[in-house]
Amino acid sequence: MSFKTDTPVVQKYEPVGTNAIKFSDHNNELDDTTYTVTPDGKPTPVVGSGVIAGTMIAAKPLDDRTIEFTNSREGVVYGKSVRQLSTDGKMLTVTNTTVGPNASTEPSVFVYVKQ
Repeated sequence: MSFKTDTPVVQKYEPVGTNAIKFSDHNNELDDTTYTVTPDGKPTPVVGSGVIAGTMIAAKPLDDRTIEFTNSREGVVYGKSVRQLSTDGKMLTVTNTTVGPNASTEPSVFVYVKQ
């Protein structure tokens, strides 16, 4: 299944210092989030009005255009996300998978085009 929306999701990735990335999505939704990760695999807090307390995210690079994110809550991993930037830097493909005994085996794939 696929769909296109007239109200595109706004996600912002910005460098912080020499080794961190700040992620934010501010779409006036309950699940708007912000976090800053470093590529060391160590969890960092996710903040936002709809974020459950104890939610963390960690990032590790897979190559020069791909980062794997691991989502956890209170130390238990519940999802992974692989984000890959196209070679021209204009498209971001995000593949999300859930983890756990009742998790779906089908990933969710989102493709974002830079405006």
